[in-house]
Amino acid sequence: GRGTTFCIYFPALSPATTAPQPPLESTPLGLGKEGLILVVDDEDVVREVAAECLRLAGYKVLEANSGFKALELMDQHGDKVSLVLLDMTMPEMGGEATFREIAAHWPSVRVLLSSGFPESILASPLLGKRLAGFIQKPYTPAQIRAKVQEVLTR
Repeated sequence: GRGTTFCIYFPALSPATTAPQPPLESTPLGLGKEGLILVVDDEDVVREVAAECLRLAGYKVLEANSGFKALELMDQHGDKVSLVLLDMTMPEMGGEATFREIAAHWPSVRVLLSSGFPESILASPLLGKRLAGFIQKPYTPAQIRAKVQEVLTR
């Protein structure tokens, strides 16, 4: 008698055939026993999922929800951080400013840029400035693990 009724119809999907996932490495390549990955993203869900994917792959992970928090964590753990997975578009201190600070103070740390925008739009000004790579959002757990492995073993 009262209110509105909505009917939502989603297209039927055929069962996807996915390639079997390779087993996770018990000891991730490219990191020493003290190595850490710092995941920086202002979107909680994106950051938490990326961090958990990397933890499940055997990596030690720190998380920061802003560029400022990332720099605080780098001040505390910078000598142990091997890789920063950095979102480009964040409020207050964006990815580019965060990248420049990390590159200036921790030159040996690799930075993997992540964004929902194409690499050609965002990363090109940074490519010549020690950017270790780029991964387009959204990414799958297998894609993020593979990209991190690729960057760490170069």
